[in-house]
Amino acid sequence: MEERSRTTDKTFLSLISSQQEDLKRIGDILNDKIAQDLYAIRVSLQSYVLKNGRDEIIDGVKKSLTDCIANVRYIADYLYPSLLKDYGLKRALEELIKEFRKKNNVVSLNVDPRISDITNSNQLYLYRLFQLYFEEAQLNYSSRSLDIIIKLHHNKIKVIIEDDIFSSNESHWLQMETNKNVQKIKNLVLLNDGIFEFKTNKNCNSLILTFIDHRDD
Repeated sequence: MEERSRTTDKTFLSLISSQQEDLKRIGDILNDKIAQDLYAIRVSLQSYVLKNGRDEIIDGVKKSLTDCIANVRYIADYLYPSLLKDYGLKRALEELIKEFRKKNNVVSLNVDPRISDITNSNQLYLYRLFQLYFEEAQLNYSSRSLDIIIKLHHNKIKVIIEDDIFSSNESHWLQMETNKNVQKIKNLVLLNDGIFEFKTNKNCNSLILTFIDHRDD
């Protein structure tokens, strides 16, 4: 029975990894191909206007193309952020935090400089976790204060989140069983050989996520 359970977990993990790769591939196609093609069309329209003068219909088409390009870029960055691809996890997380701070939230981030050494799949995996975490946090309209630490020790990655929404004894956030984002985060952690811990002390309450960086996969 235990062996069957491990096999099932590996199967789910394989499916998640495959899904993540698909998201990366779709994001690349949207960003590097479709958005570029739309932009080329917009440049051609601009060239037409310069040669033939302004036209109300062409202006409308240009605006629609501009909006479409923006939407494609947004979707592409959601699936596989260009910052993550080009500059790594820390820079991508800083951008997520920048957007979160616009809602009067306070966030500090401390990332181990060796984070760039972990596998690309785990960098994307970590980004997804925080993407879901911040999306869930946005549902709470009151401002929040978070301290985030990402540490590496050998092949283990530890994420420590101190969030003032955590109650004095246990995390109310973790008990939101009907919250889809919370469930997605739980599934991602557990199916990636990760564990949840909730540490309580007098000064702060921390959610701790630990998982293995399978560098030989």
